[in-house]
Amino acid sequence: FHLKEPDNDRFGLDEKQVCNYIEENKDKLLLFLPNIKELRFFIYKKSYILKKTISIISSKLKLVKLYSDGVKKQKLSYLVFSNDITLEGYKNKGKVSVAYKTEDKKFIPEKDEKNLYVYFKTQENLGLKFNISAPFFLSEERAFIDRDSKLNQVVEEECAKTVCESIMALINNDKFDTSFFELLPLRNDEIILDVVKAKIFEFISKKSIWIDTNNKFYSKDNIIFGNKDYMEIFGDKDLKSLGINKKWSKFCTSPYIKTLMKDVNIDEFNSDKLLELQSNEWHEFLKNKSHKKLLNFYNFLKMHASEALTNYKVIKSNAGDFLAGPDLRFPGNKLDKNFYYVDPSFFKTKEK
Repeated sequence: FHLKEPDNDRFGLDEKQVCNYIEENKDKLLLFLPNIKELRFFIYKKSYILKKTISIISSKLKLVKLYSDGVKKQKLSYLVFSNDITLEGYKNKGKVSVAYKTEDKKFIPEKDEKNLYVYFKTQENLGLKFNISAPFFLSEERAFIDRDSKLNQVVEEECAKTVCESIMALINNDKFDTSFFELLPLRNDEIILDVVKAKIFEFISKKSIWIDTNNKFYSKDNIIFGNKDYMEIFGDKDLKSLGINKKWSKFCTSPYIKTLMKDVNIDEFNSDKLLELQSNEWHEFLKNKSHKKLLNFYNFLKMHASEALTNYKVIKSNAGDFLAGPDLRFPGNKLDKNFYYVDPSFFKTKEK
């Protein structure tokens, strides 16, 4: 930085401007700068020390830790995935990188949406929750993407490819977690890089990246999600007995991830799905349930399907069959063989 000389207001930056720039950018200043692991700034009475450490995970994936010591000390961690690219008319290779912020093995959405880098941070608001560095051709002030450059279309395609490949790299190197879905755009999000958004949705709609309760990966068509109470009542085997040949998604409380699941049309087990099942054959699901579990299931139905409760053939009879409520009577001292009764042993079972 060229600082202003005393009594000279015509050239350079003053001390305050330089310090403000460093304070605003120091956290990630080294993130995408190659071959630089430390920067030191000494500006009059202020000093800034920025450091970077790199741990290699695979040929393209690395863990980058950033340390900054200034007015406010920071330590940040990023999983960075990179691809080399070649542009027509240029001999030297460029590099496209994506960086995902992590903390305690979880992924953290970036709050600063100005997260496009061409080695240094630009002013481009991507609308994404992770960082991209790519050799985009910029406007004269080097703040925004040059919309007239045809080569930028190629760079954007490479960005999309790199994001998708990075997801598989995270999975293959045991670095993936459901919190990663918090970083991906939703269907209605406005993203500057349209190709990146389109490719992300195409990728997560086809690939086995959705985690079940046993931490195995499945495609969206082989997974189902729902609230905790549904998962407690219906296990994977129960789903299969009801004709739902899907695995429960790993439970998450995030409304954002649930919206993303809906955006890619992942099946949801909710009250609507429960109503669709009212005419199903429930015998296979219920036959081995204890009376306590049956009572829990009846309370669950009362809560989630009360408007159609009488249509479910789920009440255990004295004959061991499962019938709808209107087809049964409450047992008295004597049972008439011409009628079906609610299994008398229910009235000796205490709920949890």
